[in-house]
Amino acid sequence: MRECERAVSGGIFERYDFEFERISAEIRKRGAKIVGIQLPSGLKRFASQIADEISNCGGGVEVLISADSCYGACDIDEKLASLVDVLFHFGHSEIPLKLKNVVFVELRSKVDVKPAVKNALKFLKGSKICVTTTVQHVHALKDAVEILSSSGKEAVVAGGSTRGSAASGEASGVRSRRCERCVQSKIRGAGAGLRLFSGSGGLRRSLVHR
Repeated sequence: MRECERAVSGGIFERYDFEFERISAEIRKRGAKIVGIQLPSGLKRFASQIADEISNCGGGVEVLISADSCYGACDIDEKLASLVDVLFHFGHSEIPLKLKNVVFVELRSKVDVKPAVKNALKFLKGSKICVTTTVQHVHALKDAVEILSSSGKEAVVAGGSTRGSAASGEASGVRSRRCERCVQSKIRGAGAGLRLFSGSGGLRRSLVHR
């Protein structure tokens, strides 16, 4: 394992791709001396570990941790951004910002979702299933679609947002309402219209009901 990706067995760095090499490259490119990190609530307890890894990867840069809440890509800690050379915002898809020193790190999951999708098959009684997820699992949607298709079901992947870089099927935060409209338009009049959420984290209630 590369020096910038050291992790205790079973640790957070083994479950998500923190892109430490890209972070290191950004620090060098910007000549950053002070960097900030902003994390969603579920990762705040790992903040000191993440800060240590970034400091190591960045050649000993000072790392400041945002204590503000973080509910989505648009919820940037602007005060911290004004104090650092670069702010790394974790866990959300990139969206256009006026601030030029914010770098988004999506935290793609390394977890294999196939066993969970296969286990969910017994609960999916409809023939047409809408598949949605969070940005951490967008890359694994193709596996869910393949499993559903091989079981004789038609998988519908809802469209992503035209705002920023949201991928098809991403349905969280400010993007969930657009995904819901897309789901409704694709499955209207097509039978059961069940939804399969493949991922982690919470969703708006409207996205997980039948």
